Amino acid sequence: MGKRYLIHDSIYLGALVGAILPALGSAIYRMLEFTDYSWEQYYTYIFNTEIFARLISLCVITNLVSMYGFHYIKYDKAIRGVIFITLLYAVVSVILLFA
Repeated sequence: MGKRYLIHDSIYLGALVGAILPALGSAIYRMLEFTDYSWEQYYTYIFNTEIFARLISLCVITNLVSMYGFHYIKYDKAIRGVIFITLLYAVVSVILLFA
């Protein structure tokens, strides 16, 4: 019976969740901190200042929630996908921080 729940356990699922959650975290951050800015002004501001790399780093923390959730339901392959995407975000963040 346990196998029935593991059908959807895949690296692709983890990668998809790992890519969406930081974007969702960024959107929530924008709605809480930059209420006076339009979406265009917000993205212009974060790209023209040095907070973009820091914002990526902050939003990747949301992937911890998904890793704990996948660990709880024993989706080990999905955890690998989240870790892969998190490492990609980390590489991009380091490149932007030192560029």
